[in-house]
Amino acid sequence: MGLFDRWRSHQATHHDQDAAETETLAASMWTEPDRGQCSCIEHIEDLNDVEVPLSARFADEEEPMTVSDLLEAEALGADPTDPTERWIHPHDAPREGPFHWNVWVGDEARISYDDDAPLGLDEAIRQQPGVGAVEWADREVFYVEAGGLCRDGILAAVARALLDPRVRTTA
Repeated sequence: MGLFDRWRSHQATHHDQDAAETETLAASMWTEPDRGQCSCIEHIEDLNDVEVPLSARFADEEEPMTVSDLLEAEALGADPTDPTERWIHPHDAPREGPFHWNVWVGDEARISYDDDAPLGLDEAIRQQPGVGAVEWADREVFYVEAGGLCRDGILAAVARALLDPRVRTTA
C-alpha cells in the first residue's frame, strides 16, 4: 500500500468515526416531541374504548380489557430511553439504534398475544407508522426507535400492535 493509499484509508476511518460520533451525539440530545410537533397519526386516547382481544388460551378464563383498562393497570407504558442507553451493542454485530422509547407491556396485556403467533409483538410494533427498529429487551420491555412520536403516539402504536390479530394464535 502506497503512502497515498494509507492516507486515504486513514481519512476514511476518521470520517466513519466522526459520522458515528455525530449520530450518537444527535441521538443523545433527542427529546420527546410535544403534541402538535410530533409525527403521530393517532394518539392513545383515540383507542381508549377499544377492547383488546385475548389470546386463545386465555379466552375462556379472562375478560378482555380496553386500552384504557390496560393503561389504568399500568400494563402499557412508555418512557424516553435514557440517553446513555439509546444504542445497543450486540456481540459481533454493528450497534443498533438510536432507541428513543423504553416501552413495557405488563401481565394484563401479556394475555393478548402469543409468543408462537404468526407475527411477533415486536414485529407488529415495528410495522406501525413512525416506528423504526424494535428490540425486545425482555419479556415485558421493548426498545423502540420512534423519534417523531410523542408518548401518546408510541402508546397508540403499541396498542395497535396488540390489536393486530396476527399476534395471537387461533384456537
